[in-house]
Amino acid sequence: MKKINILLFISIFVISFFMLNAISYAGISSSRFSIGGIKLGNNLNQVKKMYGQPKKIETEMKNSIHDGSKYELKTVSYGSSFKIHLMNGVVISVTSSGKNGIKTRDGIKVGDPEIRLADVYGQPSQSFSDNGVQMYVYEPNGENSSQFIFQIKNGKISEMTLTTSY
Repeated sequence: MKKINILLFISIFVISFFMLNAISYAGISSSRFSIGGIKLGNNLNQVKKMYGQPKKIETEMKNSIHDGSKYELKTVSYGSSFKIHLMNGVVISVTSSGKNGIKTRDGIKVGDPEIRLADVYGQPSQSFSDNGVQMYVYEPNGENSSQFIFQIKNGKISEMTLTTSY
């Protein structure tokens, strides 16, 4: 009887392990892609409703590398560690690079340990290292339109960016 219980326990453990592993590789729902409540596609008025008047707004006119057309690029800063980029009035990236309380929808923030990413989001779509800095890229289920990029230094998240993928 003990032998059957042990085999049953091992079987359940192995099946559970593979099921959890499969879930961790399944990807992230696009509805979870926000930083500080800001999503790609929001406009400046929506950002201001959440955070008030920014400390600084820089506006540049740029030329598209694809077709040469002009577009407006705004960099909206709420201090030195929280920046939002808008192209033609629409949010295309959000970056938090300091311990400013800004979190992803799932509660990830700068300063969290690296292991927290695997616990919350599973395995990244891509990972690479550059000069001792580890980068993890997460993409939503079946989409290539957006990315979370987490920068890791000394085992902790040092910067997180939500951006459109080109």
